[in-house]
Amino acid sequence: MEREIFVVTGYGQGHLQPCMELCKNFSSRNYHTTLIIPSILVSAIPPSFTQYPRTRTTQITSSGRPMPPSDPLSQQAAKDLEANLASRSENPDFPAPLCAIVDFQVGWTKAIFWKFNIPVVSLFTFGACAAAMEWAAWKLDATDIKPGETRLIPGLPEEMALTYSDIRRKSSVPSRGGRGGPPKPGDKPPWVPEIEGSIALMFNTCDDLDGLFIKYMADQIGIPAWGVGPLLLEQHWKSTSSLVRHCEITEQKRQSSCSEEEVIQWLDSKPRGSVLYVAFGSEVGLRVTDDLSETVKKGDVAEGIERLMSDEEMKTRAAILQVKFEHGFPASSVAALNAFSDFISRKFFSKTSEITRF
Repeated sequence: MEREIFVVTGYGQGHLQPCMELCKNFSSRNYHTTLIIPSILVSAIPPSFTQYPRTRTTQITSSGRPMPPSDPLSQQAAKDLEANLASRSENPDFPAPLCAIVDFQVGWTKAIFWKFNIPVVSLFTFGACAAAMEWAAWKLDATDIKPGETRLIPGLPEEMALTYSDIRRKSSVPSRGGRGGPPKPGDKPPWVPEIEGSIALMFNTCDDLDGLFIKYMADQIGIPAWGVGPLLLEQHWKSTSSLVRHCEITEQKRQSSCSEEEVIQWLDSKPRGSVLYVAFGSEVGLRVTDDLSETVKKGDVAEGIERLMSDEEMKTRAAILQVKFEHGFPASSVAALNAFSDFISRKFFSKTSEITRF
């Protein structure tokens, strides 16, 4: 029997790219996959993606940003998705749906899939460490930690204990539209209601990097969790020694004050191992400035860097990870995808057996 997995992406390349790679992985395992995308992302789908066997895309209405369920455009998107699923359910030529893997940024789509008895797996397009620490800070009510206090996290090593500096954050600037900024450490993570009712979790990481935190999240929430990444383009895994240029793998739309070539030249001018790269996510453009008041101060990061650089255990772990990643997509993530496949197949056959029995 042919079976299908829906993958629903959130907004932005940092969400779309992992979802496309996930579809490719499932396609290689002989599953049919449907990538459900906001209409604004249609132009970001490369022609090569639809050339993969058993892979298709479906678009729903979007406004170009995450939307609350009460938003009229969100309501139209829900209607689009429901109409598509209804049409499929009436057509025997479509493969039987196994589940929907939903980027938690669009967790509102869960209710639509549930109408058609399609179970939902929630996808985190980032690593499990950040999610685990947000969950722990909330559950331990970390907002009242005092200076000098250390609060241990049951289920995690002592070195992961929360301190005052972990939960301190400068007042955030209100976002556009009059709403406040991101939640403060210790607040209920915004993704919690978005994953409620899911039968499992997926993280865009691997056991080699985040195994401890993946297990923590599975134990805390009480459902299976897998690290199925890093969900990178194939070029990243095939080019272990050559440079992978951004312009060769995706169309550059965000404006920057300098070109990729200028960035490479600047990096080449620095001593090996002397540059610290800090990633702020896919929505932050690169900007170079001569005004040092606009840069991160050395004192702000020096202590942490020195601690990492002098940690022999960290160096050893980094060397081991480098060797693992030189061989391509992590074996632990292949095993995780296989475990998910076994899990969801058992769920499917259990459900069909119940239907047949009645």
